Amino acid sequence: MAMTTIRPASVRDADQLARLRWDFRIEGGAPQPTTLGEFVQEMRAFVGDLLADTAVAYARERRASAALLWPSSRSISFYRRAGFGHEDAPLLLSLEGD
Repeated sequence: MAMTTIRPASVRDADQLARLRWDFRIEGGAPQPTTLGEFVQEMRAFVGDLLADTAVAYARERRASAALLWPSSRSISFYRRAGFGHEDAPLLLSLEGD
């Protein structure tokens, strides 16, 4: 009998975890309004949103006055949706007055 290895997931596992979540939903009878590819993209966006929200909350808890980042060309729209500025780079999110 083969041994099962249990380990923490890593970023490299994200797409496979999304596929497993897709399979779980289908097996449970949940309606699938999208394709598997779209679902994987939605899961990536969800994880990205959660990570950004957690980072901003962490900065606010430590009374940081702002968050500053240099996004890649692919991530600019993501960070703008998260409230970062409209400049090209770096992008700024003011944390004062919240």
